[in-house]
Amino acid sequence: MKVKVTKRRSLFKIEYIGKAKFRVLPEVLWNHFMKADEFARWNSEISDIKGEFVQGEKICFQVPQAGDKQFRVKVAELLPQEKMLWKNGFKWSLQGIRSYEFIKRGYGTTEVVIKESFTGLLVPWFIKKLPDLSPMFKTFFSDLYKVLGK
Repeated sequence: MKVKVTKRRSLFKIEYIGKAKFRVLPEVLWNHFMKADEFARWNSEISDIKGEFVQGEKICFQVPQAGDKQFRVKVAELLPQEKMLWKNGFKWSLQGIRSYEFIKRGYGTTEVVIKESFTGLLVPWFIKKLPDLSPMFKTFFSDLYKVLGK
């Protein structure tokens, strides 16, 4: 499995984009994403999660790499077998957005794209505290690869 992670940065925005291809259809991948408790079970980037992946619902999860800090996000968009998008914060000051996209490619292959961005006036100060997300994205894709049995 080849994983590509890129980082883009401007004065008021930082964005990480991770991509990996899997030899499964989007619906197979989606089954591992649609239930929050299942998602936390195989994803070592999350140690605990409360709530359900339902559009408009709020979820709360802990990230071991952040000292088990709790993050509260809203499931802002949910398109079955295509996309799940989480948001938190305020657009003008500091807003975080994470999306998972499933792009069907040829020959039974699906590309999974994770995007995490932070935008707003506080980004120049926030960026000093933000770790490099590239290793976390790579771990996530490795965990997904294992759960798929590939």
